[in-house]
Amino acid sequence: PAVLVPLSIAEAVNEAAEIFSARVAFAIDVEIEGNSAIKVHANRTDLQRALLNLMWNAFDALDAIADAHLLIRWGETVSGPWIEVVDNGPGLPEGHLSDLTEPFKTSKGGGGKVRGLGLHSVARVMRRQNGRLLGSNRKSGTGAILRMEFSLASEITLEYCARNSRTTDEITGQQDDVHTRNPTTTG
Repeated sequence: PAVLVPLSIAEAVNEAAEIFSARVAFAIDVEIEGNSAIKVHANRTDLQRALLNLMWNAFDALDAIADAHLLIRWGETVSGPWIEVVDNGPGLPEGHLSDLTEPFKTSKGGGGKVRGLGLHSVARVMRRQNGRLLGSNRKSGTGAILRMEFSLASEITLEYCARNSRTTDEITGQQDDVHTRNPTTTG
């Protein structure tokens, strides 16, 4: 089972953005914004993998966009911290986010280069981190918003698991937690 520890979201995002930027095949504007003091209880490797999968998912959607732009932002609500990856691509097919998180399903043609595992992997990571993946289209009509929400309840669950030598999966019995939502973020 993954070990969840307090991590700086800013550090995790910056590390993932560095890896991503070093590997992209074309110029893409990557913008990062968020409060550097916000932390999340997560597994470092899983969080970085989820962030990279969301960035690569956006990259695939931005393949033919001349002014490709990617925004990675984060914050927190009373429910817990969140991280969003926002792009200016074609957006998500309405009502099909749950299909896109199924393994080997994709909305992109890709000519064999798109495997359809990115969002599925992110959904699995979020389940292990006691969180969820949400998706919507930007209000501007161009682009997608993929949001990872982490629960503050995970801290309580982690303490219980540590005291009782149990994993979060044993305690919560959760399935992959993926939801679609109406955009509440302007874009």
